[in-house]
Amino acid sequence: MNIRDRLSLLTRYRVKAGATERTNKQLEAKTGLSIEELVPGEEISNEKGCFFLTRYSFPGSFRHGCYVLRDCTPIDTHLLSILTNDPSILKYRIEDGIFLDTETTGLVGGTGTLPFLIGLGWFEKNGFSLYQIFLRDYDEERAALHYIMEFLREKKFLITFNGKAFDVNLLNTRFILNRLPPLLENMPHADLLYPARRIFKHRLNDRSLSTLEQVVLGLTREGDVPGYEIPHLYFAWLKRRDARIIARVFEHNRLDVLSLVTLAAKLTELIDPDSMTSDIFPGDKIQAGRIWSDRCAFSHAVRVFESLRSCEIDQLSWLSASRELSIIYRRLGCWEEAVSLWKQIIVRNPYDTFALIELAKYYEHRARNIEAALDYAKRAQNVSPSREIAHRIERLSKRLLRR
Repeated sequence: MNIRDRLSLLTRYRVKAGATERTNKQLEAKTGLSIEELVPGEEISNEKGCFFLTRYSFPGSFRHGCYVLRDCTPIDTHLLSILTNDPSILKYRIEDGIFLDTETTGLVGGTGTLPFLIGLGWFEKNGFSLYQIFLRDYDEERAALHYIMEFLREKKFLITFNGKAFDVNLLNTRFILNRLPPLLENMPHADLLYPARRIFKHRLNDRSLSTLEQVVLGLTREGDVPGYEIPHLYFAWLKRRDARIIARVFEHNRLDVLSLVTLAAKLTELIDPDSMTSDIFPGDKIQAGRIWSDRCAFSHAVRVFESLRSCEIDQLSWLSASRELSIIYRRLGCWEEAVSLWKQIIVRNPYDTFALIELAKYYEHRARNIEAALDYAKRAQNVSPSREIAHRIERLSKRLLRR
């Protein structure tokens, strides 16, 4: 058999194998449910191809956990910009932002990871809209990304949870691989992961979105698919084309986007100096005050800590708020206020080493009262002995003897 005959035979075999494979997929599809049968949506076509899209519209009365959506609409973008340390968000309204969450074929990222389901949510006049863009197969990616690109041009900034480290980088990579401009690269971005970690670290070891939903947002998911199973479910969908495999992933993504909304509302409520409700944990509010202080917005930080001190809170929280407030006054050179706070702390807790040491420093360096400084230093050494305090006592004793 010559080379031409061999090539002809090989071509016929490949064609037959391909036809057999398509027939098998068709038979498998007949045994399951199509995506249109189980998930309310439609096929969208554009110049790059087609993909599957679902649209949801939630009224303002819709409840997600302990929040009703209409209570989230006045999310203050000034407070959001303080939380995420991005001043560029300040000039926009919350209606200009878009909440984004992706479901992917891998949890690590990289060029081989495909975002097969992208959830996009935004506030409108009469409620909240949520679109889900689904790739029924790999060849629908370019059309879906083109649609997202056109869609994002109408929005001003992003709101995600861990989007800076994962979702946005992954989408930008897919844009580049499909020869599309990475629009998300320079878009202002409010990633809620970092302020959530900071505010709740004092009481939560795990600050994942699922944990925050249960502990902070009052939401318990029933029958939800675990995140680590989602890549396997998509591969199973590609093989069997049964919507019953993938339908739960749509629900998972939908809940993720809605939780982004309520988490943004919760975080801005906590950092608001004028918001002090009975269900707020004092420790959360103290962390929020520290964020104001780190941003050098001392007047707001003072309001947060003063409001805590005036509330009926436990002694430990009162002491923490007083310490934080005294640090701000010390930093601003308001020594009278700082000394008053340190003395109040000692009245509440005579064994507070922080206040004793601060008073020792003040009387040594500012008031020039060596006797008082030595007295506070000795009291601190009795409570919590250390080499540093011992050196201070030795130095103060020598100065007193020379005098």
